[in-house]
Amino acid sequence: MIFKSLDRLIKLWINFIKNRYLPYFIPWSDRWLLQLFVSRQIQIKYRGSVLGLAWSLLTPLFQLGVYTFVFQYALKLKWTENDGNTFNFALFMLTGLAVFSFFAECVIQAPMLILEQPNLVKKVRFPTEILAWALLISTGFSTLILIGFLLLSCLILGATSITPAWFTLPLIWFPLVPLVLGITWGCSAIGVYFRDLRHIIALFVPLLQFLSPIFYTVSVLPERFQRIIYLNPLTLIIEQSRSAIFSGLYPSWEMWINEISACLVIAILGAILHNRLRRGFADVV
Repeated sequence: MIFKSLDRLIKLWINFIKNRYLPYFIPWSDRWLLQLFVSRQIQIKYRGSVLGLAWSLLTPLFQLGVYTFVFQYALKLKWTENDGNTFNFALFMLTGLAVFSFFAECVIQAPMLILEQPNLVKKVRFPTEILAWALLISTGFSTLILIGFLLLSCLILGATSITPAWFTLPLIWFPLVPLVLGITWGCSAIGVYFRDLRHIIALFVPLLQFLSPIFYTVSVLPERFQRIIYLNPLTLIIEQSRSAIFSGLYPSWEMWINEISACLVIAILGAILHNRLRRGFADVV
């Protein structure tokens, strides 16, 4: 049943991208331009910085230190009744922060992506859809450093050991790609016409941080709220990441297929919206 659903989803996906949306999902023809923008975004982000790429690790670690103090020592929060280990608590939290920080950084920048390129949009036929890819890849580069630190710390501190479930982590995180692309395409297009969107997103993202299981696990919530929090696409990714890293458990493939299906739908809707609105970019920007 699962494999039939997956096969049907793949066929629908192929038929969709074969249409005029192929450049959105496979930007191969503009790969040289994409490489240029990825390199440019990474350089701009750390230009003039003494520590450079180290900030991609130091910033979340500073946040982690503050959150660990507040939630474990001030609020006496624990993952389980017998878990009082500060390092384990911090690593559990860091897993959620790694996923959320990647999502948040992309979404916060999305409304200004096209507005920040007025010359390119006005003077040439510029493939604005690759800006989302450039943002995703450049942000993902920093996130990979953080994830590498997380996994290495787990081994050094003895929080867990390498298990076969670790090799499923790329699959667990893969739904983030269509999710972020879809939201970025949609928000970047709407942001051209509705400038207040960036302020709305800046207000919404911190709220979403507490509605994601970063500082707690879903199991501590009442059952009626557990169903609601799983409407947040980040919830399953964070929970399955923790299960794979710390418990050596494989993800629920049925839930994973539901997750990737929902994220692909978001990507498709974002691409359609972006394609419909792009005709007026040059006039508005």
